Amino acid sequence: MYPRSRSSIVSDTATLALTVAVGSALALPSAGIGQQLPAADTPLAPEATELYSIGRIDGDEWENFSRIASVAFDRDGRLYVLDSDRGRVSVVSQDGRQVQEFGRPGEGPGEFGLALALAVLGDGTVAVVDLRNRAFQLFDDEGEYLRSIPVDAVRMQSFGAILPHPSESAFFEGGGQTRAIAFSLDGNVDAPTGRPIYRTDTDRGERELFYEAWRPVPAGGAGDLLQSGGAISLNNLGSLRPAIWEPNLWMGVLPDGGLAVVDSATYEVQLLDPTGRARSTLRRPSIGATPVTDRMIEDEKERQMEAIASGEQSFSISLGGSGSSPLSPQQQEQFAREQVEQLRFHHEIPAVSRMSVAPTGTIWVQRYDEAFSRDGPIDLVRMDGSYVGTLPAGDLGMPSAFGPDGLVAYIGEGEFDIPIVTVMRLGPAIR
Repeated sequence: MYPRSRSSIVSDTATLALTVAVGSALALPSAGIGQQLPAADTPLAPEATELYSIGRIDGDEWENFSRIASVAFDRDGRLYVLDSDRGRVSVVSQDGRQVQEFGRPGEGPGEFGLALALAVLGDGTVAVVDLRNRAFQLFDDEGEYLRSIPVDAVRMQSFGAILPHPSESAFFEGGGQTRAIAFSLDGNVDAPTGRPIYRTDTDRGERELFYEAWRPVPAGGAGDLLQSGGAISLNNLGSLRPAIWEPNLWMGVLPDGGLAVVDSATYEVQLLDPTGRARSTLRRPSIGATPVTDRMIEDEKERQMEAIASGEQSFSISLGGSGSSPLSPQQQEQFAREQVEQLRFHHEIPAVSRMSVAPTGTIWVQRYDEAFSRDGPIDLVRMDGSYVGTLPAGDLGMPSAFGPDGLVAYIGEGEFDIPIVTVMRLGPAIR
């Protein structure tokens, strides 16, 4: 059983950082071809060996993590762990020892205001998303600060995933579960018509639109657009959160620098070439979206209320400044309950709950389970459309990061709710 992460009521930003290595020649489908996957599952054995786990209250100081926002591997199998609250990155060897640390809280060069994600690029450069400092911070493979790529302070997209190009000094950004938010100091800003995926070249510092994904109509209206001349209030936080079961934008980098993208409620994985053009679509018509009923909505609200009462569900509120919540613990619990009552629900549950790509090019497609939890079975599919099989729900989950030679990492929680990272090596059949 892999480690389970805590859910969040106010924000459940799924950030996945992958290090994708270029492998041997891979069969790619021709442009425009649709690949149909089989109707029935073929079960796969969850072959994986645990190598090490880090994060403990009685360990060394570096292992006393506060909030692990992101993890990534480099080409040598070293693990990079971003602790957002502590504003630092720990580099861990293949035997679980810290070999390096860089970054600290602050607003200066190489300092993090609110670090959300990181990726190790094809040339070894480490890119860190810093939301509060509105920049992508770049470091070399020794942790030395190189430079920053600023993000427009007037027009800013909320960050989702950041994924490295497999061979170049470039990365892709977009996706995840955060909704695109457009900020404007004067209030004059157009609502986004799609969900953009950008490609950033770190050598040139250029950011260009790679692909425009489909954007679902927000439940209850276009409340995801915040025209801001001041602070975000607690009253409008709910409008910034995607509706429950709303189709998210998932993406993974293919070995040749193209992307696999899931952006709809149906079981469709779009394969894009390195220029962003459609190459093929993998479909599984036997797995479809599920219409949402009133009973399902009430059951989900009850589940979240029970999670709050038991302490299994946590959340945080950060409105800038020091980043601390303005509410007492009792007020936070009351606010959480109010937010549950105000939850918005999409009209159907998508077929796909998550999607990622392994360095070999194997596409991992996770489905919702029978109880409509995101932790359902995972289909493994090759880029040529061949179906490998399905990992049963509850065995191996979707990795937080993939690395070379079958390495995977899972972010979870250990004793006393200390954040932990468990590193495993997958068996050859499921890499």
